[in-house]
Amino acid sequence: MAKVSVKIAGDRLSATLTMAVPAEGEPITSNDELKEILARNGVVYGIDETGLEGAKLDPGKPVVVAHGDPPREGVAAKLEWVVEPGSAKLRPEQVDDGRVDYRDLNLIRQVDKDRILARKIPSTQGIPGTGVDGKPVPGRPGRDVLLPRGKNIYHSPDGLEARAAIKGHFTTQGSTFAVLPIFEHSADVDFSTGNIDFPGNVKIRGSVGNGFTVRAGGDIEVGGAVNGGRLEAGGNILVGRGIQGAHRGGAHAEGTITARFIENAEVHAGKDVIVADAILHCQIDAGGKVVVAGKPGVIVGGVVRAATEVSGSIIGAPLATATEIQVGVNPRLREEMKLAAENLARVSKELERAETATRMLKGLQEKGKVVPFAQQDTLLRLARSRMELQREAGELRGTLDKLEEEIATLKGGRVRAREKVYPGVRVVIGQALRVIEDDMGPTLLLLSPEGEVILGTI
Repeated sequence: MAKVSVKIAGDRLSATLTMAVPAEGEPITSNDELKEILARNGVVYGIDETGLEGAKLDPGKPVVVAHGDPPREGVAAKLEWVVEPGSAKLRPEQVDDGRVDYRDLNLIRQVDKDRILARKIPSTQGIPGTGVDGKPVPGRPGRDVLLPRGKNIYHSPDGLEARAAIKGHFTTQGSTFAVLPIFEHSADVDFSTGNIDFPGNVKIRGSVGNGFTVRAGGDIEVGGAVNGGRLEAGGNILVGRGIQGAHRGGAHAEGTITARFIENAEVHAGKDVIVADAILHCQIDAGGKVVVAGKPGVIVGGVVRAATEVSGSIIGAPLATATEIQVGVNPRLREEMKLAAENLARVSKELERAETATRMLKGLQEKGKVVPFAQQDTLLRLARSRMELQREAGELRGTLDKLEEEIATLKGGRVRAREKVYPGVRVVIGQALRVIEDDMGPTLLLLSPEGEVILGTI
């Protein structure tokens, strides 16, 4: 009988047999004999008769002669949201005719104490298979998922439910979750309430009156309008109707600001500004983009600045109303540069006074004149401040140079008008300026590699 070698795979799901090349006159080994050899080597399951014949016909080559039954992986665990986090959907949905539907926005997700936030359907164990040695091959359990964790959230004893530990607003905080306390006011913010300042989230069902301020450490939702009032939020701001600043009010948010319209207001958003109808005669700053999504979709008057994009249906007005659009630079960067320039001008003026005083003091001393004590004390103080002012001026010049270099390297940003741009609109992308001189239809303005504002393809 020819020599035979048997090898079982590491996962025990297959075995190979190698027949030595038979010597002259050596009898061919029968399948029954090969099965006995396989059994002695631990292979007792899934033996393939065809494979045995193949091994005999092709001596010297390993041939698979047994197959086990592979195990099946279990079903993966699944997470079911009972309450979707409030910040999961911040932007309004645009319907087919261009209008924006605010009814489904539901920025603040208010939950009661012990409310189930999410359920976990556990994974199942894998179904075992059978190895060629006849022993079970365990199946892997399905992949697990984690229940949400975070501030004021606890898990049920069986580990299958995440619940709210307090009554509040269910939201996201970076990569974690939280239930934050919420202040809800069912009427207007006016003389009956005074200003509102709350560390969590604030929901106002009415409007915010002229001269009143609502501050929140989290999100602010106003069901009505902001009429000359001011909103300040550490999170997002949603205004169901619009913001009428009356040249004194507006909104400031670290996140996104969403409103039906904004008029005569100063608005600052760390992320985006999303408007349904129009932006009229405003100062708008956005760390992301400014979008007027619906109809008429007008941006007219004032200055609108965004880091990445400004878009609307119509930009400017027929009577060449002064309208400036700036993109490509985060407005905060421009403000830092403006502040540094103002401080440098102030310090330079003080330094000039100190240097003049120093020269005057030296001149008087050289002439041997007696300087009155009060004047001498003033001159000495100015002279001593000279070195500190020189140091401060040097630091401010360095800051300005750094900011100018950073702005010069920025190449992104675009301005999009879906229908029309009127003459007189000033468009600044990075440091490049283009003044629109003629009526333009649907327009996309970009920065060319040469640093000029050019037309792109809509």
